Amino acid sequence: MNKLSVVDIQIIDKCNRKCRYCFGPRPNKDILSYDTIRNILDEMSLNQINNLSITGGEPLMHPDIKGILSYAKEKDFNISLSTNTDFFKNNTELLKYIDILGIPLDSSVMEEHDRVRGNGSYNSVIDTIKYIEHNGSCDVRIGTVLSNNNKKDIKSIANIIKKYECIKVWRIYDELKYGYKNDKLIIENQINENIMMEVSKMLNKKEVTYVSRRNRNLGYFIIEPDGQVFMPMISEKRDYKNYIGDIYRDSFKKLLKVWNKLCDANNHTNMNLNIFKEINNGK
Repeated sequence: MNKLSVVDIQIIDKCNRKCRYCFGPRPNKDILSYDTIRNILDEMSLNQINNLSITGGEPLMHPDIKGILSYAKEKDFNISLSTNTDFFKNNTELLKYIDILGIPLDSSVMEEHDRVRGNGSYNSVIDTIKYIEHNGSCDVRIGTVLSNNNKKDIKSIANIIKKYECIKVWRIYDELKYGYKNDKLIIENQINENIMMEVSKMLNKKEVTYVSRRNRNLGYFIIEPDGQVFMPMISEKRDYKNYIGDIYRDSFKKLLKVWNKLCDANNHTNMNLNIFKEINNGK
């Protein structure tokens, strides 16, 4: 039985920013071609995997992003796209293909958010949310990476989120500790249960989820821009990319078989499906 319901595709490794706790691919000038992505989507469709998460790098820097999204929508996928929003102003026409747009917000204070994400990021994020609130046809998912600098700012971030009807999901993450990182900002399990209850009550019509590192253990099927497929594997001190194959070398059927053998099905369902919950319930 296939347990996979969401595939994450990192369509490009290129990005214009260097966010401190990005767990995307290292920049090696790798990119998945339009034809390769079409083939992946065809395989997903054949295996009744209806939820697609498009990330990067910065996916809006992919030269064929419109064609990719158009084909995915033609195949009737539920589409999540995660972006830093810097290229959004020139790509607003893409909203018609996207069901939920993933956007980062790491502080209620511009200076702190920009310290992590880079100058101008906060204003770009807020401007994008405002545009979608008044003009957009898709929902917004906010992602906040927990750190020693923002753990006391959660309620203030919630107050920003509360203003916008278009924001349907808020995910608060522990940072993954991949072996090539050495960031003193890393913390874990610092969300007080009472604070989570309070912000959930504040945002009672929105999906609010705290995602610990262990919630992500063996819960993803991630295709990197060079074609390698991995599942995050969580250990006590460091996290690892557990590579299970390569889309250029292995059949999708084989990759699916390996993933189903190794996966933590509960983590996969609980963590990923909250992205698409309202979409799936509405279909």
